Amino acid sequence: EMKKEDKQAATPAVDSELAAQLKQAQESLASQQADFQAMQELMEELSTKLQKAEAALQDNQAAKEALIAEAKAKTLAARKEKVMAAIGENEKADKLLVATEGMDDEAFTAVVSALAGSVEKEAQSEMFKEVGVAAQADAAKVVEKSAVMKALQEKYSKD
Repeated sequence: EMKKEDKQAATPAVDSELAAQLKQAQESLASQQADFQAMQELMEELSTKLQKAEAALQDNQAAKEALIAEAKAKTLAARKEKVMAAIGENEKADKLLVATEGMDDEAFTAVVSALAGSVEKEAQSEMFKEVGVAAQADAAKVVEKSAVMKALQEKYSKD
């Protein structure tokens, strides 16, 4: 029977110890839940910031691509002017622009300069020089003949 009493006397002490452990575990759980809630809120905030940053990055990328396209169009227009000045407005100019599209500006300028020199040299060659009677000499003769013809017409038209 003593053993039964010892057990009964020990039970309140064990119960008190278990209650203290339970209380400590509940407090620890509440603290961990609060930390978890704070972490979730932080994760949501970071996720929102990440989405905004990604959207800004896409906007910046689109703006960059637009600027690159605009710069390329301006460069192409400037190059077209140079080619037209060098070889004139024709199908060859468009073909040359397509062929030189990937060149840097320095190489393109060298090609156009060489082409312009070639076109100028060709224009001054013997093939393009006028050969024959001068137009002023012919005009003077025509005027004399016209005067003679006029006199003859007057003389013979009276009859």
